[in-house]
Amino acid sequence: HPHSAARVGIEWRPRLNDYTELLERDTFTAKPDARAWSDKAVLVTGGCGTIGTAIVNKIRDVAKCVVVGDRNERALFDVEKHEKVVPILMDVTEPEHVNRAFDMFGYGEAHIVFHCAAYKHVPMMEEYPEVALTNNFLGTKHVVDATVYRSSAAFVFISTDKAASCACVMGRTKRLAEDYIQAKARQWVGGSLSIVRFGNVLGSSGSVIETWERQLEAGEPLTVAKDCSRYFCTVDEAASLAIGAAFGGRGCRIMTLQMGGPIEMEEMARRFLKMRGAEDHAVEIIGARNGDSPTERLAGEGEKLVEADGALEVVNDG
Repeated sequence: HPHSAARVGIEWRPRLNDYTELLERDTFTAKPDARAWSDKAVLVTGGCGTIGTAIVNKIRDVAKCVVVGDRNERALFDVEKHEKVVPILMDVTEPEHVNRAFDMFGYGEAHIVFHCAAYKHVPMMEEYPEVALTNNFLGTKHVVDATVYRSSAAFVFISTDKAASCACVMGRTKRLAEDYIQAKARQWVGGSLSIVRFGNVLGSSGSVIETWERQLEAGEPLTVAKDCSRYFCTVDEAASLAIGAAFGGRGCRIMTLQMGGPIEMEEMARRFLKMRGAEDHAVEIIGARNGDSPTERLAGEGEKLVEADGALEVVNDG
């Protein structure tokens, strides 16, 4: 690119692995209790994704064993070798793949299931709604059904704040999955089926931070949607809440993080540039992408938020 940093001799601060300072708030973290996890066998679908990997890294040293399921063969090949971690190539949209993953445990011995596998790219899912429905809803159904059939103790579904408003295809498929999980929980008294909703996860695969990093290094303006705001959390916050939800008790709870208020995207871009030592870099205001909403919310129609266990619980409003 003719305006790349290399060509014009600009030196910025290096990329960071931790973008926590962008939030300008206290963040939440939790360390798994070794005593609670020592006898737990765990399955993590989408285990090579950002949140799935963070969950695996947090529990692998304390759990009995962790099966990491993903359909990305290269990512599975690169899974860090650990005596308690077992990678398995699987596609949650294929029931036989899901059953094979559960077959790695004895009956009732896949104690905790974290279902992270999902398509989350909003504009792309607008273009391929049938793929979004198959992966995000039917894939979830297969994993939930297997969890209940195999009498696992707990299931945790990684959802999104976009499920609250249902303004895009991705959000609607996640909401359908949430509704199915809640219906299943009313029929099943054997364990817990929990849902965790997150805002935008800083630094996750496909996140706006990745886009800004590429644009900055190419010398291009940072693109920001006009009058757009989002809730943000860290990868560690997301993984910590999901792990805590595994011990949420019977029934079905929907939990979310206390993320403060939504942050204007232009303000977040300015914070990012300041953190990277590039305050004078250009920011370009553009129109909204296909499927994007100006704002997000954590509770949908007929729902409200109440404080619970250091986080927020989504409950029926009335």
